[in-house]
Amino acid sequence: MHAALQLTEISEVVCKFLDRPTLARLARTCRAFEEPALDALWKVIDGSEPLVRLFPDLVWILEDAGAMG
Repeated sequence: MHAALQLTEISEVVCKFLDRPTLARLARTCRAFEEPALDALWKVIDGSEPLVRLFPDLVWILEDAGAMG
């Protein structure tokens, strides 16, 4: 990899021009871009659902069981 792409400032600028699916792929495939790509992905989220989905599956099961009983 070119030395310029290892600079955090450069990788942050590159990430500003990418769409969400590309950022997700970039974060999974390149260690140098992982943190800037994830930062760009989480900078703007649509509602609270993506955050709530980070909770373990057990939380969802208990919530559903409590609603039924």
